Amino acid sequence: MRNTALIIILIVLLLVITGLGLTDAMPKPIRQDIIAKYSIKAWPCIVVWLMISWELLFKDFTTEESLREEHLVLSDDMRSRDVKLKTY
Repeated sequence: MRNTALIIILIVLLLVITGLGLTDAMPKPIRQDIIAKYSIKAWPCIVVWLMISWELLFKDFTTEESLREEHLVLSDDMRSRDVKLKTY
């Protein structure tokens, strides 16, 4: 499994900072001096987007089962082509 603790932390930060960042749920000094001043609300979204993009570009999503199924389909297709070619 992947590092699920990091993913959970990022989801919590994403929800807390973007959802509650400029509301009264955040303490006033944090809300005004940090989140509003430096536009911190966008950063968790950017980090999560970059992580998703990285995985989509570089992670191998194939499994052994899908490779086996693909091999069976390809071999069945080749057999049917051979049969068709022999009957002509």
